Amino acid sequence: MLSRRSALAFGSLAALTLGALLTSAPASAAPAPSSWYVDVLGLDQVHQTTRGEGVTIAVIDGGINLDQPEFAGSTVIAHPRSFCDLDPVPVGGPNYGGAAHGTNVSLYVVGNGAGLNGAPSARGVAPGAELRFYGTDGDMGTDCNTGNMQVVAAAVDQAIADGVDIISMSFHVVEASEPPNNLTYDALIRAQQAGIVVVASTPNDDSPISFPATMNGAVTVESLE
Repeated sequence: MLSRRSALAFGSLAALTLGALLTSAPASAAPAPSSWYVDVLGLDQVHQTTRGEGVTIAVIDGGINLDQPEFAGSTVIAHPRSFCDLDPVPVGGPNYGGAAHGTNVSLYVVGNGAGLNGAPSARGVAPGAELRFYGTDGDMGTDCNTGNMQVVAAAVDQAIADGVDIISMSFHVVEASEPPNNLTYDALIRAQQAGIVVVASTPNDDSPISFPATMNGAVTVESLE
């Protein structure tokens, strides 16, 4: 069984990770309405130097709603079908089940800060980056046997093939009886060997850190309340 993590935690980690990887490019858009993490991370100042152009970030999560207004102006590409081994449904529409968490994570990467009717919303840490999304849920959020994470392994391999620079996984295995299989380990090793930065989350509570955050070489992020 997988447990998914807060997008805000990923936003903080992404800012730190991307700082070492992003190419330098001038900002071209006026700052969107501020949020606390924007001020704490100094994103307005960072974006005067770089907005993430030239970097491709993979988000592996349940689903995504590409119709969110915060994605306007960003480059977001969803793999057309989920990697669910039970129900490989199309990914990206507003009716795709289980899309809330993956959408939030993605918005904190490339969101433009303007929600419905222009209301202040999530600003991405790297709005100029290309985001590629890989869905692992089935229709209406069906959990597709991802406890042993074969589905995640397939998504990682696709991200490698697509030439991404960073892979974000805001989830973790929560049951000791469902250890990750060698397919998942091997896929993440292949990603690291290809020079991809692997980012993984720890539990929101005080539960023990588990896979994939425990994997050697993974950049691990804690929650930020």
